[in-house]
Amino acid sequence: VKLVLKQNDFCSDSFIKTVTVHPQLDLDFTLKNTCFRDSTELQASSSPSAQTFDSFFWNLNGNIYVGSEQKVVFQDTGSNLAWLYSQTSNGCLDTLRREVNIQPKPVASFMTNIFCAEDSAIIWNTSEDFGSGFSVIDWASNGRFSMGNPDSFNFILGDVKKETIKLVVFSSDGCKDTAEQEIIVYPRPQVSFVAENHCLGEQIVLTNNTVNDSGTISWNWNMANNTTFTDSLPNYIYPQGGVYKVKLSAVSSYGCIGADSSNVEVYEPPLANVQIKNACLGEDVLVNDLSMSNSGSIANTTFVLADGSRIGGPSASISFTSVGPQSIRAVASSTFGCIDSSLFSALVHPLPKANFGALNDKGCEPFIAEFLDSSTVSSGNIVDWKWEANGFVFSTINNPINQFNQPGFKNIKLVVQSDSGCMDSLTKPTFIEVFSSPIANFAYNPLEPTIIDNEVSFRDSSLGNVQFWDWEFGDGNSSIEEDPINTFTDTGLYRVSLLVTDDNDCEGDTFRNIYIKPAFFVFVPNAFTPNRDGLNETWGPEGVLQGVAGYELQIFNRWGEILFESKDPNEKWDGTYQGEPVQEGYYAFRMRYTDFGRTKWITNNGDLLLLR
Repeated sequence: VKLVLKQNDFCSDSFIKTVTVHPQLDLDFTLKNTCFRDSTELQASSSPSAQTFDSFFWNLNGNIYVGSEQKVVFQDTGSNLAWLYSQTSNGCLDTLRREVNIQPKPVASFMTNIFCAEDSAIIWNTSEDFGSGFSVIDWASNGRFSMGNPDSFNFILGDVKKETIKLVVFSSDGCKDTAEQEIIVYPRPQVSFVAENHCLGEQIVLTNNTVNDSGTISWNWNMANNTTFTDSLPNYIYPQGGVYKVKLSAVSSYGCIGADSSNVEVYEPPLANVQIKNACLGEDVLVNDLSMSNSGSIANTTFVLADGSRIGGPSASISFTSVGPQSIRAVASSTFGCIDSSLFSALVHPLPKANFGALNDKGCEPFIAEFLDSSTVSSGNIVDWKWEANGFVFSTINNPINQFNQPGFKNIKLVVQSDSGCMDSLTKPTFIEVFSSPIANFAYNPLEPTIIDNEVSFRDSSLGNVQFWDWEFGDGNSSIEEDPINTFTDTGLYRVSLLVTDDNDCEGDTFRNIYIKPAFFVFVPNAFTPNRDGLNETWGPEGVLQGVAGYELQIFNRWGEILFESKDPNEKWDGTYQGEPVQEGYYAFRMRYTDFGRTKWITNNGDLLLLR
């Protein structure tokens, strides 16, 4: 450094001196382990590092420390003030003031219960992180590990007596804490029992084989239908059949639970049932076993009668010697040995007694017999009848009427049936006798009588021992002669009937229709005189006109004009035309006629003379 002093422009002086400038001291420090209640390591440093200096001085927690490395336990979490100052050998001084952030240290802790062997152990983490959060949570127990961040530690306990649990937690600031605890593992009761299958209505048989090595024990039986017991061997009867899961749980005085379950089947008893076919006296009652079993099958069935006798099933034919209800008890056993019995009643029906009569038992063919049933039965009613004559059924009602058309003796059989299905029959040989009736017949002569040849002779030709004759000729005349004669006074159709009676008063009848033909003779006059003198006033055919059936008449004048025409042979011309008399003279006519059979037409044409 040069110093120049100048008085004026001409007077001056100077001084030169060398000045050494030392580098400024620059302090710094680093931190390790800033967790609360841990020793925080502070490491001081300076630059330039080639300088020498007296030492490093620290002011920490109000205490003065000397040295570049310090280990200090700060008393509070959060911000703590740290002072570092130093002076070099050249007298250069530097001071560093910095806040040290002390992180809260987590407190490791966990919660356990009383553990039993073979439990699924759950250890809950109850550590406190003081708001900083956990970065790592590690568990360990007897060689088991769970690493990462689990809030709980799960594992299956063995049958060891003790377990040591260790928990290590790290906060997100890297602070660490460890907790360790030994737990006792209590043995569980070794529960075992036997439940025997049995029939409904029987008490369950239980055998408790439970072994307990730790303290006293309490019991809880669940019979699977909301029924529980707390004694070691309960007495219980199930209300219905089925398969039940019986559960037994045993709790030791340390709360360790052992459990076992077993299915027990309660066999439903069989349902004794039979099918009984009632019988009529003298027949066997048929009994068939219809017993059923929902558990297993029917092994055997026995039928016990009122007198104590026993008949093996499954079916039986039983004979009773009296009518009325008969008791039968069915005893059914299943393949599981369960038994049921029920009392049933068979009914032995009385037999009906067939009998009959008739209002009349003999007569002429066709003979109508009226039968009367007089059958009886001691109980119930007779509801069916079957009547036979010589092996042929003719009726199924109680009091039939039957017509026998063939002569001879008839064997009558009646079969009756009661409303219980019991039957009886009675046969009466030759009970009905049917007489042969005469066969009426006759002949007559002439075979084609007319009103002129009208005397007819009748001859009886009936078959049988005829004793009486009764003739009706259809014209009001009758006769009781064997071979009568009758004269018919008019034409027409007559129904001639003959009724004959033999020595058994049997009758036969027949009839014939006899036609009395009309006979005719036609005379045609050639003139008439319509002069009102009462003689020959009209003109037309004369003679016997009864036999005339078809008839046609036309009268013409000389010019061919029809003056009169008629189809009635009894209608005559009075000599007029349109109400006025015609002149005298000849008039042509045309006439034709035939008989009732219309087998032939007769034509008669000519002239007639009209005179006044």
